[in-house]
Amino acid sequence: MSKPKDLDPRAWMGQLADSTALDDISLPGTHDTCALHGGPGPTTQSRGLAEQLNNGVRFLDIRCRHARDGFDIYHGVVDQHLEYGEGVQRVCLEFLRAHPSETIVMSVKQEGDGGGNAKSFEQVFRAYIERADCAAQWRLADVVPKLADARGKMVLFRRFAADQPGAVLGLAPLPWPENTIFEVSNGASFRIQDAWRLPTIADRQLKWDRTRALLDQAKQGERKLFVNFCSGTGAGSDPRTVADDINPRLISYLTEHPKGRYGWLLVDFETTALNRLIFETNF
Repeated sequence: MSKPKDLDPRAWMGQLADSTALDDISLPGTHDTCALHGGPGPTTQSRGLAEQLNNGVRFLDIRCRHARDGFDIYHGVVDQHLEYGEGVQRVCLEFLRAHPSETIVMSVKQEGDGGGNAKSFEQVFRAYIERADCAAQWRLADVVPKLADARGKMVLFRRFAADQPGAVLGLAPLPWPENTIFEVSNGASFRIQDAWRLPTIADRQLKWDRTRALLDQAKQGERKLFVNFCSGTGAGSDPRTVADDINPRLISYLTEHPKGRYGWLLVDFETTALNRLIFETNF
């Protein structure tokens, strides 16, 4: 096995055993992965999707506005000038074809309804798969796969309602309560920290305390899928300001605890160095 310093960020998962379950892997991820436009409030990243993937990111948070039976990428009400099929799905497929050892977990969430729809959100999602003839590159089961079953594929982390209640359609951490820490089981069992609202500047410390608590819990090895949103926003604390506070703390934590199981970590304004610190914890 390669030493961490030798790991290629484009193919780091290739050094993990096929028998490794995806919930045992510390995954670098990004919150609102494609939010590069709109000013200080809506903007959460500084690098595009392809660059993030090439630098080790493996959990994507994709927000889709459902309009005219298609998906455009939005953050809240702010258009990110990107269409899902060409701008997201195709980019991921091309990356996986070039790096078949890798897996991409893709959270798909509905970000509003722009109208003009004859198809449901699920029907549009499936239509994109059909048009690209890429069903074999998607994993839509509701249990956490081992790498042997996920390499070269996108694993759906579904944050939208299925047309049929109880349908098997990806990992489904639903219902998803707003701005909190919660547990839910649907096929897989999840523990999720998504307490993102920071009403005051002082709440940045509380955000870090909650982030660190989930890191510590994940390391203890409980059989849950730990998803840790390290991002936040609020009065006096836009996403960049919060990231400038939380990301250095995360770097210090991972530097002090360089090996372990820490869950899937979603950050704002990811960097190559932070991504590497996260994926190196697996080795």
